[in-house]
Amino acid sequence: MAESPDFSVFKTVFFYSILILLLPISAFFVCKVIVFDSIIGTNNTTSNVSAAIVSVIVLHFALGLFIFRAYSDPEKGRIDKKDDKID
Repeated sequence: MAESPDFSVFKTVFFYSILILLLPISAFFVCKVIVFDSIIGTNNTTSNVSAAIVSVIVLHFALGLFIFRAYSDPEKGRIDKKDDKID
């Protein structure tokens, strides 16, 4: 069964929306709790700021992936307009 172009676009946008939402949040807490608090042992304010910086970098990476996908996708799902000329 073939997918409709609208559903394919919905799946792509939904995937990247979840990626853009969950990846920075999980990166913040993983970096804060595991890396900065446990391994490095920084104080609370420093670990929060450092984890926020990592989270912003991860967010930009996820947004970059979405933009790359949007621009590199080959005109998929678009209808070509054909002009009929009468001679």
